[in-house]
Amino acid sequence: METKKTVWLRAFFLKMLVTCSRCDQWPSPTDIKKSESDTLQTVLSLLQQHIIDQDVKMKNLAEELSAVKKMLSQCDVTTSSSKTIEPMDTLNSTKPEKGGDMTVPSSTSTSSTTTVTPSTTKAPRIIGSRGSEFLILFMMNHPFAHGNLTIYLTSIDETTVKILTSPHLNTNIKLVNNFTSSFTLTLPRDIVCEYLTVEPKGLILQTSELSTVTIFDRFYTSSNDGTLIIPTQKLSNKYIISSTDPNRYSQFAIGALYNRTTVEITFKFKANTPLTIQGKSYSDGDNFTVILERFETLQIAHTTEPL
Repeated sequence: METKKTVWLRAFFLKMLVTCSRCDQWPSPTDIKKSESDTLQTVLSLLQQHIIDQDVKMKNLAEELSAVKKMLSQCDVTTSSSKTIEPMDTLNSTKPEKGGDMTVPSSTSTSSTTTVTPSTTKAPRIIGSRGSEFLILFMMNHPFAHGNLTIYLTSIDETTVKILTSPHLNTNIKLVNNFTSSFTLTLPRDIVCEYLTVEPKGLILQTSELSTVTIFDRFYTSSNDGTLIIPTQKLSNKYIISSTDPNRYSQFAIGALYNRTTVEITFKFKANTPLTIQGKSYSDGDNFTVILERFETLQIAHTTEPL
C-alpha cells in the first residue's frame, strides 16, 4: 500500500512534467539539473523526516512495552497445582461456631486425617499482607517461657476461618469458626518448635475472605513478640537469612506447605564453629539437605555466632 508521502511525491513529479509540457520553451540543461537537484533535496528531506517519525514511533512502542511488562510483573499470577490445598467450600460438616475468641486446650488426637483436593475456586487478588491462606509456626522463644501463644485475625467482611494441622500432631487444633471484624485464637505451648528437630507443628489457616493474620508469643509478662504472617500466595522458595551476634541463640525456622518439600541450606559461620544436626557436624560453607512433609517444621539454632 502506498503511503501518503509516496503519493504526494508521485503527484509532485507529474505536476512538474505537465508544467514543462506547457512551456513555450524547454528549460535549459542547467535549469533541469537545478530542478532535479531541488526535487531530490525535497525527496531526501521527506525521507529523513519519515525516518525520524518512525524512530519516534519505535521509541514510543518500546516505552509502552516496558510499561506493560512492569504492570504484568506486579500482577499476582495464580497457577493450578496438584498440591492445591482443599478450598473453603469443602469445609467439613461440623457447624461453625459464632464468636470472636477461642482457646484450644491441650489434648491428644490419634486418627484425624486431612483430604487434599484440587481447587476450582478463582483465587482473590492479594493486596498487601491480606490473604486467604497462611502457613503458621511458633518458634522456640525461651526454654522456660510459659506465656500465651495467640493468633489474631482481622477482616473487613464476615469471614469463615478454618485451621488445618498434621494428623501426627498430638494437640487437636482443628476448628471452623465464623467471625466479623476480628477473631482471636489462643493455642497451647506444646506446638512450639524444638531446636534441630523435624516435627509436625505447622498450621495452615484458611479464610473465606481476605484477612490479615498476626501471631503473638508472650514470654512471662514482660514481653510479647508479634509477627505479621505473609499469605502463602506471596511466599517464595529461596531466602537469604540474616542475623547478628546472638545473646543466646541465632536461629530461624522452616515450615513445609507441601509434601516432599526439599530444603537445602548453605551455612555461613563467622568463626566456623561447627553446628551438629541429626548427629552430623556442619561447618562454614557446608550444605544441609532435608525433606519435609506438609505441616512439618525445622528450627535451626546456633549458640555461638551468627548463621
